[in-house]
Amino acid sequence: MAKGAIHRVWADYDVTYGGRRGIMIHASMAITERRSAQSPQVLLIYWFYYTDGKPVPGVSGEFTDSGGNACVFEPVDTPYQSTGYDDFSAFVPYEALSHQGSGSFSAYANAALFEGDTVIAWAPKVLSFTLTMQDVHGHEKGGQTQPQRTTRTTTTMTAPNTGDSGGGGRSFGGQSPAQRYRQMFDIPPGASPAQIKQILDREYQKYRARVNSPDLSARQEADRMIVEIGKARQVLLPQ
Repeated sequence: MAKGAIHRVWADYDVTYGGRRGIMIHASMAITERRSAQSPQVLLIYWFYYTDGKPVPGVSGEFTDSGGNACVFEPVDTPYQSTGYDDFSAFVPYEALSHQGSGSFSAYANAALFEGDTVIAWAPKVLSFTLTMQDVHGHEKGGQTQPQRTTRTTTTMTAPNTGDSGGGGRSFGGQSPAQRYRQMFDIPPGASPAQIKQILDREYQKYRARVNSPDLSARQEADRMIVEIGKARQVLLPQ
């Protein structure tokens, strides 16, 4: 299994790409320990959320995940065992970020690197920005315009592959990562790699089913635990 790191994320706004206006998101990142060309595809994915934590609905199939929420993803070419990018770009048009209210709205983006269905790097709130209805929908009919856009800001985030991102509320004290994940997922002492994989696969399916829950706290927990399962695979399963 590869390892990944998202070092920095920034954005250009009001970019026209493919005839559409939107946000060009840039990332500095690295993927290491890719084992072979037969390894699963690496994807960089951004999800978009309102500042209250609710996902921004998607309106374009090209920029919508399986739960109907706005996202953008790009396959990452990894021709070598270790591949780094100083500026890897992904474009999301304003029109893909649905908003039915009036005035402006503020949002942020989370980022992740996946190898297949396994998270190898996670970086929350890598961008924050404000859009107006003019950005999303263009000028209104009759020549009237929406409010002028407000200032957009960006943040940067370093995303190591280990560390504590929650873990369902359990306390793990000074335990090693392996001890933490064995306790977190109730993995018995002496479990074989095949048994560990079976337990983690079962946990992944459980939380994957909750990603589209109507309950916001359940969705947030599911996102967090899917990341933890990806980290647990790296720590507990032989590479």
